[in-house]
Amino acid sequence: AHILKGRALLIQKKNSEAIAELQAVVNSAPSLATARYYLGTAYQQNSQADQAELAWKEALRLDPKFVQADLALAQLKLSAGEANSSVRYAEEALKVDSNLLDARLILGDGYMQKSDFNNAGTVFEAVVKQYPTNASAAQRLGSAYFAQGDLAKAETQYNAALRNDPNRTESLWLLVNVYLQQKNPEKAIQRVNAQIAQFPKQAALYQILGQTYFSQKSYARAEEAYRKALSIDGNNLPVYGLLGELYMAQNSLDKAIAELENGLKVEPTSVVAHTMLGTMHLLKKDQKQAQSQYREALKLDPQAPVAANNLAWIMAESGGNLDEALALARIAKDKLPNNTDVFDTMGWIYYKKGAYASATDVFKNVVSKDPKNPLYQYHLGLSYFQLKNTESARASLSEAIKLDPAFPGVQDARNTLAKLQTR
Repeated sequence: AHILKGRALLIQKKNSEAIAELQAVVNSAPSLATARYYLGTAYQQNSQADQAELAWKEALRLDPKFVQADLALAQLKLSAGEANSSVRYAEEALKVDSNLLDARLILGDGYMQKSDFNNAGTVFEAVVKQYPTNASAAQRLGSAYFAQGDLAKAETQYNAALRNDPNRTESLWLLVNVYLQQKNPEKAIQRVNAQIAQFPKQAALYQILGQTYFSQKSYARAEEAYRKALSIDGNNLPVYGLLGELYMAQNSLDKAIAELENGLKVEPTSVVAHTMLGTMHLLKKDQKQAQSQYREALKLDPQAPVAANNLAWIMAESGGNLDEALALARIAKDKLPNNTDVFDTMGWIYYKKGAYASATDVFKNVVSKDPKNPLYQYHLGLSYFQLKNTESARASLSEAIKLDPAFPGVQDARNTLAKLQTR
């Protein structure tokens, strides 16, 4: 009953209460592997990856055939970029049940992460043969073929993924990249437009269309597509960044600001326009004007997540009220629970408040979801540095520099690495 209550609390996102409930079970019944497993799940949901790993390992010690714990650890290690460990846990799960679909997919993902594309392809081919309508498996097989340079087979599998799940926008973007690699942008644009004809209210499709036009330097059409995406979903945080990238590529930030200001004279209550204007000022490094526009957006809609996130970030960077910034970041998190930039903002506020353990937990979760982002690795490295975790700080900061030797903050990363040498 206590385990069921803990699981119910997890569903309600009451993570701390769930941890307390499940920890009580573990204390009273320390040999119960199921309790350890769900306690690990609660820790994971609360962005406490180290505690989650310990709980799942203990579940396996108590019951070596507890495949759910193997799968959880395999996924955890995959997200942390530890491909060899991920493969090992997936293989352990498959020893118990060779038909476990999740274990087979994670095993293939582990091989992909190791750049062992032949073995990955073999794993995914077997899954697709057994589950021909599984869109996720088809997409993975397409990526294995793409990595091996077989664009024709990759195209076939990405199309199969879209047939099985027409709403799978990631498969469409991967398919677009096949056509661009084949120097056939017209076919890419036709394919995206065909998908838009089927789903005209899906903002992500217009985002992909804009990115495709942008890759061909067709800036006017890219802007039109991005603006259409925002007219459908004004909370699409990545599109604001893509628009900024578009304007910067054309050196037309001032022109964009003037157009947005004129638009606001006609429609002064547009949350999207105020948010876009704030983003343009932020790109110009005019934080005062950016804050002003984001606050206007929040006056119109106090739950506007993009404005809340960006304003919170500015306040953390400029020495503003960190308690207010944290409240704004939580608004953004509630509205955009899967956006890593929002969690990075929250972690950065914790860091600025001196809550380094909390910041580290958040940044570890962010890095597990996007390990190739140098800014996330940099923030994690700084948090480790403050906690005097020298080896982890060195690893994260070095990875940030390796990923992008010119990312914002790279000099501070180098300076922090130099300080580590004296410890």
